[in-house]
Amino acid sequence: MLSTQYYIIFTFLLACIFFVSPKKQSLPVKHGWFYLILILIVTFRSPTMADYEQYEEAFASKGELRFEPAFFVVRVIVASLGNYIYGFLFFGIISIWVKYYVISKYRDLFWAATLVYLSNVLIVQDMVAIRAGVAGSLLLVAAFYRVEEHKKKMLLFVLIAIMFHYTAAIFLVMYFMSSEKPYRKWYLGVIAISYLMAMNRIYLTQFLGFLPFIGQDIALFDKYVSEMDYQLTPMNIFNLLQMGHLLICVTFWLFINKISSHYRSALILLKIYTLGVCAVCWFAQSFVMAIRLSEIFFVVEILLIPMGFSAMFKKTFHYKLILVVYAAVILIIRMTDYMYWDQTRL
Repeated sequence: MLSTQYYIIFTFLLACIFFVSPKKQSLPVKHGWFYLILILIVTFRSPTMADYEQYEEAFASKGELRFEPAFFVVRVIVASLGNYIYGFLFFGIISIWVKYYVISKYRDLFWAATLVYLSNVLIVQDMVAIRAGVAGSLLLVAAFYRVEEHKKKMLLFVLIAIMFHYTAAIFLVMYFMSSEKPYRKWYLGVIAISYLMAMNRIYLTQFLGFLPFIGQDIALFDKYVSEMDYQLTPMNIFNLLQMGHLLICVTFWLFINKISSHYRSALILLKIYTLGVCAVCWFAQSFVMAIRLSEIFFVVEILLIPMGFSAMFKKTFHYKLILVVYAAVILIIRMTDYMYWDQTRL
């Protein structure tokens, strides 16, 4: 039986063919079958992937576990069906189908967004951090409504996302973001300050204890931090992937006027993406927190990367070439990362 990696590579190559094809593309709704395949891949992925055993036990457990409310609802349904695999199926349907719904709203970016999604978010969230995967999907919807100035709908989807993953609460910051004014210097300044803080070993985790509403969750943060202190492996804020994120972020800010003139929603998405770059520095004291919180923000790359490349490169050939190369490089990095393909837990 072929491993999960082969199925992902196959679907990625198939998406590449549709993306670079010069033929006129049909409506994205006709390509729902492609996302059905992704749901099957996510549901029946290799049991040696990270966090698989933990979720298998969680779906089967009848005891008290520390999970968000929505997980308990799914667990009750899974228990009634008698097979933990339904848990992966439910989470896959919700997470992947919601992403498909959002991506379908951008017809000209459908296959480009699909490529970016396959290269990163599918693996790190929908196949590993599955609760974050669902939350990220709902946050994409929330971002869409924020751009459309439907703030009540935005808040509703953020609240639903929180029911799947508590860290989604950080997306409430979208409410205060301007969808018209870039404030480019301010966001670039936040990046610079974040790096200066991390380089001087000043982390946001050090101030969490002063926030009274954190409550009992502070124990979890302390656990993450103490584990990483013991292992002496704090987050490397200059790792290759983070440098790629930083380069893209700064470049898009330099061209934000041009990008936002083509895609109005790119401004809000870039602001959220910037917070993802900064989150790596804010929580670098704990590798787990830095990865998990930054990836929540980086979910917007599914739409932002195609928007940015499409607006920056006038010639279609150059746009398609750079996007395929970008997605392929990220996919290779994720495919060769042992953290996702064995039972090592983040």
